[in-house]
Amino acid sequence: MMQTFPPAVAQAPPAPRPAAPPPVIRAQSEDEPAPIARRPAPLVMPTPEQLGVAQSPVNRFERLGATCLHLDKLPDGVCRVTCLIPAATPGAARHFEARAASADEATRLVLDEVESWVARR
Repeated sequence: MMQTFPPAVAQAPPAPRPAAPPPVIRAQSEDEPAPIARRPAPLVMPTPEQLGVAQSPVNRFERLGATCLHLDKLPDGVCRVTCLIPAATPGAARHFEARAASADEATRLVLDEVESWVARR
């Protein structure tokens, strides 16, 4: 017996694939995002006192109106600070003097005395 085969079906050629879209070529870089508008925090400067820096003694003497300021290191090792502060009478001045083991201490003593005198007048 003879076998019969179904007639050969002609297969159609495969369908062409769709072509990929052409690449986009730009002559510039991407746009940068818009900057965020922020105001910087205000700058706050600490005071000299907050920084641990006291006003210099010379500035304190100037603020008090000193017309003369003198520091002596005496032969016995003691320091003497003298200054003149204008008095209420024109042309007159008040003399202040302090002695201590160091120039810093003598300066502090004179400044304390002058500031106390200025506060009373």
